[in-house]
Amino acid sequence: MKRTLLALDQIKERLENELDAATGNGERQSGYRSGISEALVQVMDTRNSLTAQR
Repeated sequence: MKRTLLALDQIKERLENELDAATGNGERQSGYRSGISEALVQVMDTRNSLTAQR
């Protein structure tokens, strides 16, 4: 379980860094940022779900 939580934390950190690094105002860039944001939500939901089961 600890390994899974650590992996989720690492994924969350990478996604946050990618979101911070993504710049630009084009439609494609907006879609990219939206996808990263959705992935972050999914990672956080998964982590919260796992910790609630403990």
